[in-house]
Amino acid sequence: MWHIMSKVIYKVGPELNKDEFFFKELNSCVWNVEQEESEFEEKWEAIMIKYNLLEDKWFRNLFSIRDQWIPAYFRDITLGRILRTTSRSESINNYFNNFSNPYMTLVDFYMSYESAMDAQIYKQEKLNVSSLHTVPQLKTPLPIEKHASEVYTRTIFFLFQYEVYKYSFKTYIQSIEKSEIVETIIVLDSVLDKMYKVTFIAGSSIDELQVDCGCKLFKRIGLLCCHAICVMSARQITHIPKQYILDHFYEEAYFLYAWQFD
Repeated sequence: MWHIMSKVIYKVGPELNKDEFFFKELNSCVWNVEQEESEFEEKWEAIMIKYNLLEDKWFRNLFSIRDQWIPAYFRDITLGRILRTTSRSESINNYFNNFSNPYMTLVDFYMSYESAMDAQIYKQEKLNVSSLHTVPQLKTPLPIEKHASEVYTRTIFFLFQYEVYKYSFKTYIQSIEKSEIVETIIVLDSVLDKMYKVTFIAGSSIDELQVDCGCKLFKRIGLLCCHAICVMSARQITHIPKQYILDHFYEEAYFLYAWQFD
């Protein structure tokens, strides 16, 4: 995605190159992981028509292989395992460039590599101490936010806190349907102006409940979304069930999701 989008400026004419609205619309269409496949295709076609790009060979080719690079076609896959962007590679290169140069001997390089690893270990230990021995500032009185501060590392907590914030001010339950064991709740997300279907099964205990949202945030990156939190809060669930606290978390995938709200 990064490579493709970085080439757009070379594939459009000088007039479109200066059109910030074109790039804003195209980025919103391409990078949006919240949309379904049909939504992407409708938006893409509208942009191609609006900017007279329907017959452009490069854009037509990109559309023909859309299932290989557009997030809408990967909504059922854990994104963290497939995201390997150039920016990530360049950040690693930049880090090691602080400890090495092209003129080093092999011995010098080995010593510099050891120094780089020591610096990384020190930084990791500082982050661990911060997570274990400090208390982050809470933004709501909700018990689930406090519980998150106790079970997540500091970085992951702040991401979860963002979802709690959206639940508190941006999501609303619109309707509830009940069967014998399953509740189907429609939640309005005012940030995206969309409705999401959340299915909820109470189970015999908190660690056996099941909550599944149509936005598929948990499936993609392992973080409960604001829509699921909204339903859980309405059911007076004050803790994150252990089955929804994972040992791994795909931060890179989360920031792909969250960029549109910044």
